[in-house]
Parts: sequence; C-alpha cells; structure tokens
Amino acid sequence: MKLTDRQIKLLKCIVEEYVENPEPISSSIIVSKYMKKVSSATIRNEMVILEKNDLLEKNHVSSGRIPSVKAFKYYNEFIVKPEVNNLLKSKLNAIFNNRDLSINTIIEQTTDIIQQTFQMPIFVSNEDDSESLKKIDLVKIDDKTAVVLVVTSLQNINKNVLTFDSSVEFDDIVTCIKIFNSRLIDTPLKLIPQKAELLKPLLRKTVQKYEFCVRQIFENIFSFSTQKIQQPTKVKGLKFLTSYREFQDIEALNKVLSFLEDTNVWKHISYIEEATGKTSIIFENEIGVRNLAIASTSFEIGETKQRFSIVGPSRMNYGNIKGALEYIKEQLENYFKK
Repeated sequence: MKLTDRQIKLLKCIVEEYVENPEPISSSIIVSKYMKKVSSATIRNEMVILEKNDLLEKNHVSSGRIPSVKAFKYYNEFIVKPEVNNLLKSKLNAIFNNRDLSINTIIEQTTDIIQQTFQMPIFVSNEDDSESLKKIDLVKIDDKTAVVLVVTSLQNINKNVLTFDSSVEFDDIVTCIKIFNSRLIDTPLKLIPQKAELLKPLLRKTVQKYEFCVRQIFENIFSFSTQKIQQPTKVKGLKFLTSYREFQDIEALNKVLSFLEDTNVWKHISYIEEATGKTSIIFENEIGVRNLAIASTSFEIGETKQRFSIVGPSRMNYGNIKGALEYIKEQLENYFKK
C-alpha cells in the first residue's frame, strides 16, 4: 500500500484527533484544525481513498469516519516516533538515580508513575521464573511467635508469622531453617517445593516435632513459591479501563478482564515481542478482543527477564507510550549493569 504525502499527513491527523476525541471525524474538522490550505472537497476525496484501502471506516450515523485497526497499525509502524516528555523523564530519573533502592522498589515506583501518567493498567511479569532463594532469617518476637523472612535474588522479601507452644517447637524451627539455608540457597523458586520435599526424611530424623515443622514450614513459609509460579503477573491501575468508553459496557469490560486473566495471553505477547526484538504494540485483531491494544517491552536484570505491558484502547497514544517503555527498558538495564 503506497500512500501519498498528503494521505499520510491526513491519516496522521485523523488518528491523533480520534485518540483525543473518539468521535467520527469530518473533513471540516480536518480543514479547520490541521490542513487549512486544503479544501473540504479534496479532503473528502482523500478520505474515500483511505477508506478503500481499509484505513478508515464509515460511521453510518454520521458523515465522519474513524480509523480502522489497520490505520492504527500503519500509524504505529510508519508515522509516529517514540518520545518521552520531560516531566515523565524527570520523574523516572528521580527513581533511577537513587542507588539505595532495591529492584523491587524501583519496579514498584516505576509502575506507579506509568499507570498514573497514562491512566491505563500496567502489567508486570517475570518471564523466565529464574528468581531464586537467597536467605531465610528467623526473628523471635516472644515466647509464642516468630517471624520468618525469605529473601530472593530480586531482593523480594516474603514475611511469615509462625506460632509455637513450646521451646522444643521453636528449637525445631531453628533446626529446619539451618537445614534449608544449607541445602536450598540459590535454588530457583519454582524448584523449592520439589527440593524441600526431598529434605523431609532428613527433617524426620533431626527434629522432635516433625508434623509441626512440616505444617508450619511447608504450608506457610514455602507456599509463596508456588503462588509466584501460578500468578507470575502483577497488575496496577485496572480501574482505569472503565474510564474509556470502549469498556464502559459491562459485557465488553468482562470480556477484557477475562482475557487478561488468561496466562496464555502473556505467553502469546512474549512470543510476538521476541519475534521482533522491539517494544511492540499488539492490536485487537491479533488477540481477538475488540478495541483492545497492549504495548509491551521486556528487559533483563541479571539472570531474570521482566516484562512491562500497558493495556488500553486501540486509540492509545502510541508515540508517548512506546517512548516511555523504551526509556524504562534502557534505564533499567543500564542501572543494573553498574
């Protein structure tokens, strides 16, 4: 499909107008706001050509036209350039320049800024499940209570409160923690349940209150590792979806929410992005959900791979969103190389 310079400019104007105001766009709007030196008749003729190329769709209740999915894809691939506004860059740099923050805190604060800036949900997923166990600490609170801190390779800290009725039970917990620290350190979280299971014969020989230890440790301390594997994706700002007219219908919203809960969705997005090696936009015709688009990028931190995905309507601001994701990817990878 070969477009003239004027047709490209016209398509750019239509997409950007529709992103800001999702109403059918007439030739008079284009002339009054964007192309003052071109007549309405000429604009209408050009719009007919764009429609024949499936880049515009006619709204039957209006003389105006709206961009098609094909138009959004063309705009994203050939017209708009990624950019980051100075205010957003300043907010992100304040995080990246703080060398005292943990990985987990940096990602938390970055996602807070992104979902608030774009008023869209952001999903964070661990792509390779290589987060590993680094340390288990036990802190006694009183004669009946202790706190176990499980520290991972991503500096995530999982806290568990354990209760015991006697000094014998507490001593058994201490013994178990020592065994786990000697046998499980650097084990990927996804393998913790299997490897811990293999240690049960040793625990049975070593501790006095075996059943108590198994209940406390396997049901409390190590339960988080299976939860991480089953729920690898965190989401912030899901409430923003209802602010877009595309998802205000309850049926449409429920369809989107059900779609986003499917773990196969994120595997599919990962496959598409890895095929291009770039920050990608996945459109509604690629995922089967009308009016939905997902902007996604991945970045490597040590041996782990994380993915940020911004979810919104097909009329999202591609230039700013792609620019923000690419800037975050660059800064995070550079941050953790230092």
